[in-house]
Amino acid sequence: EAAPSRVIAVRFSATDWADGGWGVEETATVAAWVGERGASVIDISTGGLVAHQRITTGPGYQVPFAATVRERTGLLVTAVGEIL
Repeated sequence: EAAPSRVIAVRFSATDWADGGWGVEETATVAAWVGERGASVIDISTGGLVAHQRITTGPGYQVPFAATVRERTGLLVTAVGEIL
């Protein structure tokens, strides 16, 4: 199979950190859809979408979300934020 002529990366906020809000399972579902339509890599971030959110940060805190998306989709997934 020939290599793709371009790389398409899509960034998702995997969770909005709000009770009852957007979560990693919804992200994995939508990531699978964009993967089926040609996305080459999924880039995972989180938060910043809801005023009352409370985020506990630290080294690699977004990596587990990226790992979940990778497990659910089989796509190439990256993570951002405090990566050491």
